[in-house]
Amino acid sequence: VEGLAGLARIGGGGLLVSDFLALPESEGFYFAGPTLDFGSNVNEATGRSGDELNAAYLERYNEHSTSAYLSHAYDATRILLRAIEAVAVVQGDVLVIDRARLREALGSTSGFSGIIGAISCDGFGDCGTGRIQISQHTDSTMTDVEALPVVYRYAP
Repeated sequence: VEGLAGLARIGGGGLLVSDFLALPESEGFYFAGPTLDFGSNVNEATGRSGDELNAAYLERYNEHSTSAYLSHAYDATRILLRAIEAVAVVQGDVLVIDRARLREALGSTSGFSGIIGAISCDGFGDCGTGRIQISQHTDSTMTDVEALPVVYRYAP
């Protein structure tokens, strides 16, 4: 766009996908998104590490995940399933899950050990680690989200 040359372009973590990174127009973008340095973290509900999750994904789909959020979705699913198990009641042939109790169970999540780190939920229902990073994309031939150079990390 005329007049915007040299302007810093910043996008959210939702743009951290291989297809977007492959576009030449993505070069120079900064991305505010999730931290991806999980180290040897393990999901306490399954005992699975990030490396094991990525290997299982590759085996099942014959490609690496194209999103930065695979581990986040995995941990979130395990937290949700744990909360459902805590509040679900069988009444005859019907499984009843009270929404208010489920919301309370989810909201009380604190220090859940996940692949992404220690996950806690706040009073607004937001769950996570509070960690973010700013990455910069300089080469559209590099489409591996985890290989992007990190220029800033925030870890409360």
